[in-house]
Amino acid sequence: MTWSLMDLIIVLVLVLGMLHGLVRGIGRTLGGIFGLLLGGAAALWLIPLIPVDGGGVGVRLLMLGGLVVLGMLGGHALGEALLGRIAGMPAQRSSRAVAALDALGGAVLSTAASGLVVLAAVSTLASGPAPALGAHAERSPMMRAIDDVVPSSLTGLLERTQQRVAGSAAARELDTLLFAPAAPPEGDVEDPEILAAAESVVQIVGFAPQCSARLSGSGFAAADGQVVTNAHVVAGTGSVFVHDAQGRRHEARVVIFDPQSDLAVLDVPSLGVPVLPIADAATLGAEGAFIGYPGGGALSIGPAEVQGTALTSMTSIDADASAAPVEVLQFAGDVQQGNSGGPLVDGDGAVLGVVFARSSSGPAGFAVSTEQLRSALSAADGADQAVSTQDCEPAHA
Repeated sequence: MTWSLMDLIIVLVLVLGMLHGLVRGIGRTLGGIFGLLLGGAAALWLIPLIPVDGGGVGVRLLMLGGLVVLGMLGGHALGEALLGRIAGMPAQRSSRAVAALDALGGAVLSTAASGLVVLAAVSTLASGPAPALGAHAERSPMMRAIDDVVPSSLTGLLERTQQRVAGSAAARELDTLLFAPAAPPEGDVEDPEILAAAESVVQIVGFAPQCSARLSGSGFAAADGQVVTNAHVVAGTGSVFVHDAQGRRHEARVVIFDPQSDLAVLDVPSLGVPVLPIADAATLGAEGAFIGYPGGGALSIGPAEVQGTALTSMTSIDADASAAPVEVLQFAGDVQQGNSGGPLVDGDGAVLGVVFARSSSGPAGFAVSTEQLRSALSAADGADQAVSTQDCEPAHA
């Protein structure tokens, strides 16, 4: 475990937070935290009401990030001054033992709040102005420790907020359907083979300095030490990391980058999860599931039904409109941002395709067929040298 300057700064912030809590005690610290969360929530509620389409990523982050910071700081000050002062008054007249417990509780709460602030600040900066900071954060033992103890609901909310501000490697949207739309299957997916397959699905996190962005999507183990995802998930990235279902981080290299079929293969030597089998062909009407990390949050399994496959002149992500038609599979399923690169599997947990897009006119998803997938894996056999990821993919809604 190697510590960096970032780790030392984080430790300093946590220590200062602990000392602040020792002085303020539980009451005032709770009041400050309550006000901080309330002010931050109010700012997040206002963000969708503010037009952010104009200007660059840096401008949007400064404007909306500044709003969140002001809301949190203002709420913290008011909460500590009002609710915190009232709640802290009894402890001031208590015995030494009670006062010591009050100070200790304040220290614990303030340290936890400082950890949340560090996570929010680093991840927000990594989403836009300083993507290189995100790569350092992925390697930081202190950031990993903080991320491990923060509830996934909070990290998911933070991820969605960042996507609203800075964009992300969302699911591409197609405005045409290959087949008539149909409602996705209802209910939860409980097939044991599909649940087992989910253990091989990973989250992809990339940092693209050229467009000042943090990109996220899904992927899956398709060969020993290799992960498949979409090319648009890692387009323009300088550093790529893989998070497995147990939350472990692995540094990765892009060894195959094929914009025409929207596929990329990552070399991840430290990844030790089972390889998913690839199905022979998709059967019309077959039910299965698509698996991924929508919104950069927790692993999710959505029910799906195959509607058919067809050749289409899908424009590749490098904007080559003359690209040859490729075989695309359409399925009924509620694909969301972050599902890009995840597998569409059948009831046996075998891969039917690689999710790459959703329909803009209904609950339908699109997947790259197993023919293109097998070709990409064949080209990646034995590959371990990083290749160019070309230019960033424009962010999608």
